[in-house]
Amino acid sequence: MSHHVTTDGTGRREAMPDLAVVEVTVNGDGDSATAARETARDRTATVEESLSVSNGRIRTVERSINDTSELFEPETDAPYRATERLVVDCVPETVGDVFVEATDAGGKVGSIDFHLHEAVRRELRDEALEAATKRARETAERIAAVEGLVVGDVCETTARAACRSRGSGWERHEHSHRRVSTARCSLR
Repeated sequence: MSHHVTTDGTGRREAMPDLAVVEVTVNGDGDSATAARETARDRTATVEESLSVSNGRIRTVERSINDTSELFEPETDAPYRATERLVVDCVPETVGDVFVEATDAGGKVGSIDFHLHEAVRRELRDEALEAATKRARETAERIAAVEGLVVGDVCETTARAACRSRGSGWERHEHSHRRVSTARCSLR
């Protein structure tokens, strides 16, 4: 008869984010759709020129033009409003500068999100999984020792993940990767 023990282990790795994503909205009003679009483009160019990040780090992700007579409680009296939404990638240390530069140039910052580059995220995940698996094995060895047995081969493992960030506002958030590894080991 073979004996088995199933144990859980948790591993956790944390890192400060190394990427910030700032969303900036620029509006342009006009008596025609064309006039509103041109105003929005001019204002967007002003915002882009004012930012202290390279142009490759700024991208337009949305453009729209609305007939304000079709809107419920429009924010303008002009017949048309054009909107351009930009996304600015920067290092977290420059978020304050980007925020000030964008708003001073006429943009509105809608959100600021902090992230880890994918390679860093993968490394943290792998380190957390390794630590979780090691802890599960150590627990199995302690249980086996109480019974005068030793842990043999791992028969089965499962892993589940949890990723979260802490912080508020436009502060840098701490990112945490937590892995739980369950190991089913044979005992001899």
